Amino acid sequence: MYENRPASHEVMEYNYDRPFSVTLLAILLILGGGSLVVVQLITFASLSKFLAELGFSGVLIQVAIAFLGLLGIASGIGTFLGKKWGWWLAVFYFAYAISRNLTAIISIQDIISQVGAPENGAGSYYLKYGIRAVWNGLILWYLVRSEAVNSYFSTGDTPKWKAILVVFGIIALIYAFFNIFF
Repeated sequence: MYENRPASHEVMEYNYDRPFSVTLLAILLILGGGSLVVVQLITFASLSKFLAELGFSGVLIQVAIAFLGLLGIASGIGTFLGKKWGWWLAVFYFAYAISRNLTAIISIQDIISQVGAPENGAGSYYLKYGIRAVWNGLILWYLVRSEAVNSYFSTGDTPKWKAILVVFGIIALIYAFFNIFF
């Protein structure tokens, strides 16, 4: 009835020593990505119309929103399961979030010159995007520097500075592509 198989073949390839902070991060990534996709689906038509009135490509921004939502879901699942690809996606997600927030900070003055200053001033926007960039930076730091995270994802042999350079290099290529072609 039972085949003679080594016990190692019956054990799934998951790491069961998941740190609580990684579990929390995975849940937040899944919920955040899922809510972004759901909200996008609910507001797809009105958002496209609004963006067209502002002169932006609704399709491009809708694709970017869908990408971020799906990236959050995928990185959350991979992070929860302890997969190395989940770690890579989470590192990319938070590095991309840092880049988006720093780009927002750089763009505030250009936006003000085009549409005018907000009633409460630009300072609150600098503060908001600055806090977001620092927050995402701390999470990224945790993902690449924590011994518990390295052990859980088996990334101890991955040179972290090279991983960060690769991820930010990919992000720079994405920004360059969209600046050149759109």
